[in-house]
Amino acid sequence: MIHSTSPSNRPSVPITDEATTRKAHVASTPAEGKDQIYSGASAHIKAALARHPEIRSEVVERARVLVDDPQYPPREVIDSIARELLTRVSEEA
Repeated sequence: MIHSTSPSNRPSVPITDEATTRKAHVASTPAEGKDQIYSGASAHIKAALARHPEIRSEVVERARVLVDDPQYPPREVIDSIARELLTRVSEEA
């Protein structure tokens, strides 16, 4: 049996320190499967997204032009990426 180390004549006082308050808040979070996030910035982000179309036709058109261009990407870019990959692979070996 484990005996209490607290004096029995001590009055019972509720603990109200900040750590306990935070634990109580965490304990009152929604049940599993119902997690939520609260952020003051979410309204700002949603408003910014609403101002832009989901599909940006000018970007799609630019991509189509680049896909049809046999010179894209330039040979220098491909060589640069290849050198970078070789350097990283060599460093990992």
